[in-house]
Amino acid sequence: MMFKIGLALMLIGLLAACATTPRPVVEGPISPLTPEAARANQGVGPNERVRWGGEILDVAPGENQTCFEILSHELDVSGRPRESRETDGRFIACDDGFYDPAVYSKERELTVVGTLTEPETRKIGEHDYLYPRLRIEKLYLWPQLSAFQRYPYYDPFWGFPYSRYGYGFGRGYYW
Repeated sequence: MMFKIGLALMLIGLLAACATTPRPVVEGPISPLTPEAARANQGVGPNERVRWGGEILDVAPGENQTCFEILSHELDVSGRPRESRETDGRFIACDDGFYDPAVYSKERELTVVGTLTEPETRKIGEHDYLYPRLRIEKLYLWPQLSAFQRYPYYDPFWGFPYSRYGYGFGRGYYW
């Protein structure tokens, strides 16, 4: 009996080890500053280290760096942006090198860890918008979620003529 309990606990532990949060997203000291607070310049120190995430709005690869325009969403405990209509505004995150816009496409979820730099003003339509800007230390592109989860197992003994297996009354197969 104790062997079965120990085996069950070990299997649960192994399964939990397979479903961990990406380390770059959760490690190290992170400021609780939000993009909206950074935009309003509340409690922003030089080189403040933050972890923000959201939905990619635009990817702009340059000669030496790639910048992401991101619509910020609150992060869950694993660092993934929550699906909600509420937002903390927009921010820009830049990193050295090339990131393919086909891979880092619009509406994908991205979490970045980085340090704040000087804010940048860009136009949204006719409106000037002050974007908090950060230099990326680490980033994580989250896998796309499917619209529904399909049950992967098809039971070959479901339905006619196998529906009457077992004890019962009437016509059918019985054990």
